[in-house]
Amino acid sequence: MRNKLLFALLITFSLNSFAQSHKHPGYIVNHDGDTINGFIEYSGDLNGSLFCLFSKNENEKPIKYLPEQLIEYGISGEKTFESKNVNDTIGLRGVYFVEALVKGELSLYSIVNKKTKNRDFYLVTTDDNFNLLYEIREEKTVLTTRPGENIPSEQKAMVTIKKYLTTLQYHMSKCTKVYYSLEKLKLKNTDLIELFKKYNSCINEEFEVKTNENANKYEVKKGISVGGGKAIFHDDYYVVRGGLFFSFYKPRLDNKMGFNIGIYYGYY
Repeated sequence: MRNKLLFALLITFSLNSFAQSHKHPGYIVNHDGDTINGFIEYSGDLNGSLFCLFSKNENEKPIKYLPEQLIEYGISGEKTFESKNVNDTIGLRGVYFVEALVKGELSLYSIVNKKTKNRDFYLVTTDDNFNLLYEIREEKTVLTTRPGENIPSEQKAMVTIKKYLTTLQYHMSKCTKVYYSLEKLKLKNTDLIELFKKYNSCINEEFEVKTNENANKYEVKKGISVGGGKAIFHDDYYVVRGGLFFSFYKPRLDNKMGFNIGIYYGYY
């Protein structure tokens, strides 16, 4: 009975956060146009839009660069951030490191809004005009028919207004096939990347996908853990335990923070 109790408690108390240093092979581009290879210490897309931590060698202390100090930085094979003056009249304004997702005649950029903590998407033209793609929720009066009734009545309901459709329809009118498919579009990362790829291909313009979508998913690390100590409710007992643990983190949110869950068996 004691072993079963200890087994359950250790699973519960193994749920915790962890902090690790995650340095990735990457590069920076300075204002002289020089590309310097090294390592990026990355801590999520919110911080990644505000500063870059870069070191030439993996064991060196990184130098902090602000958007005004670089042209671009990137994590090799994963993502690219460019220093841009975001000039949209609705969303953010100022100089940020903005993630380039697709670059072409019409480009798609993304940034985690430091005020709302939500991910914003921007359609960017060749002259670097930023157009926020967004939707809003509003309370509207709609006509609905209740079960068992034949006459519709007015009801209050929250309705999603897809403001991004107007922006996309205006800029993508060159391609009829894409234009008439916009109504089905959802305002999410994967759908938008596919849309911008299709549009630039449709008008025979070269484009480049700058992000690795597989790098944006949850990552899992596993290992074996052993340890010992005093039993929780019995000061005169000592515990020896061992088992498996799994660590989960999502690079899109933060490369340093996640949670551990372990399955252990203890004996005392």
